[in-house]
Amino acid sequence: MLNYLIIFAIPWIAYAYENIALLKSAWQLHPYMYKHKIITTNASNAVDGLKTNLSYFGGQCTISANYQYEALWRVDLGAVLGIHHINIYYKTDDVPWGPGNGFTTRFLGFSVFISNTTDKEDGVLCFKDDKFTRYTIPAVITLNCTHHGRYVIYYNNRTSTNLPPDYSAYAFNELCEFEVYGCPSPSYYGEDCSQSCPDQCMDSRCHIETGNCFGCKVGYQGPTCDQPCQKNTYGHGCSMICGLCVNGEQCNHVNGTCHNGCEAGIYGSHCQMECPQGFYGRNCSNKCSEKCFIYKDCNIKTGVCFGGCAVGWKPPLCNEACAHSFYGPNCRLRCSNTCINRTCDAEKGSCDMVQNEIGHKNSKTSDIIVESREILFAVLTALVVVFV
Repeated sequence: MLNYLIIFAIPWIAYAYENIALLKSAWQLHPYMYKHKIITTNASNAVDGLKTNLSYFGGQCTISANYQYEALWRVDLGAVLGIHHINIYYKTDDVPWGPGNGFTTRFLGFSVFISNTTDKEDGVLCFKDDKFTRYTIPAVITLNCTHHGRYVIYYNNRTSTNLPPDYSAYAFNELCEFEVYGCPSPSYYGEDCSQSCPDQCMDSRCHIETGNCFGCKVGYQGPTCDQPCQKNTYGHGCSMICGLCVNGEQCNHVNGTCHNGCEAGIYGSHCQMECPQGFYGRNCSNKCSEKCFIYKDCNIKTGVCFGGCAVGWKPPLCNEACAHSFYGPNCRLRCSNTCINRTCDAEKGSCDMVQNEIGHKNSKTSDIIVESREILFAVLTALVVVFV
């Protein structure tokens, strides 16, 4: 009688998962080369659906060569499919299983991998035996293995120089049946494989029981990938940071572009570059004034010239000359009231003087008063210095 091991608890309900390995293409490393008996020991025996004769001569088991230190067998499911659990029937030679059966030591230490390539190193480890002994390992094992993959790989080795005492000296493939239960369509899940995986699951893959995605398409997040990226993030796994979209808007959750353009002073398809020198504003479409104190050097957002304007030009953008009756640096000086219409050169302050006699006298009187004030100020300053 066979001993069984259930690695996970199967509920009392009957699952409708199919044996998706049945009659699929199989391959093994170091196949057994027989001479005297015409029997079939091909790798495909482990997926032929037959498990009534678990002996060497029964023609239902895979047999590998003797004196090898690695044993490897795999089945190609034909596509990346959802897997729920795996049943492994090991060769017993149809004699009682237990420590007295010589095949128990050959079964010890095996591993099972799920991979999208023929290389087990590219896949995930479904199970690794590191606890069983020849007294405890069963002949039939059920493994919980809820993954997606195309290849299911059985592997065992005896390459270590410090093997456990119960292990055989050499590695063997002696699989009489290897059943992989899951959904025959890659984008379905559930007990009867009738529910579609969420639309935004990466590669349409989801957990065969819960429907949760193994990964999301670009721009989505959450267990079922139904939530677009938020909080100024985008891209794969919502791991990319949005640029400076106008008004702090969320960028496109997939490609990171800004729907309504960039903040002032920023440009580029992802709004992550500052305006080059000499430009400012939305999409850097405005040019800094040539009349900036530092030629064409202004604030990339506002266009305000750094250091103010060239002499004779009106701040803050320096696009206009000084207003009527003003001149000089940043237009802070007023034209003389003796100028005609109080209009003077915006840079130097020079102007055409009033020509009538009254204006001329007023001009002279004004000049005298100014000169007297300057002399008085000089005298007072000198007195202060003396007395101090």
